Amino acid sequence: MTRTARILLALTAPLSPLAAQWTVASPTNIPGARTSQMMAKDATGNVVMFGGVDLSVFPAVNFADTWRWNGTDWTQLNPTPSPTSRSFSGMAYDVFRGRTVMYGGQATSLIGGSYRNETWEWDGTNWIPVTTANTPAACSATRTASARLPWRTTCRRSAS
Repeated sequence: MTRTARILLALTAPLSPLAAQWTVASPTNIPGARTSQMMAKDATGNVVMFGGVDLSVFPAVNFADTWRWNGTDWTQLNPTPSPTSRSFSGMAYDVFRGRTVMYGGQATSLIGGSYRNETWEWDGTNWIPVTTANTPAACSATRTASARLPWRTTCRRSAS
């Protein structure tokens, strides 16, 4: 069996009907409506959500809030420091280091927006700004993936 085939089996095996069932959740606390937010597993085993954009107003408004989903309810967290508002960032959980990593994103509304080139890590409690030796260009529409493999981020920038 090739390495590619083993990875494919590892990624598709949890998708069997016996692995999980969808249920309707009725949380007490609910974040405001948004799109293009970032969500990933965190070190506590819960899901962390950051930012996003409210397209129901003009001009659109980005969020800079952090929420945790524990499988039953949402909790708004108020860590300091915290990333600035953004949408369209990439976020993935690094299983080897137990950190959720977020990179890039769009800083302002969808029209005439500027881009972020910051890296932040979530340790389950706090956001930590990360300085790297090599930083990719600022971008949005970032797609990040992690499946017990080294995570990879790709960025897309609009033509200037």
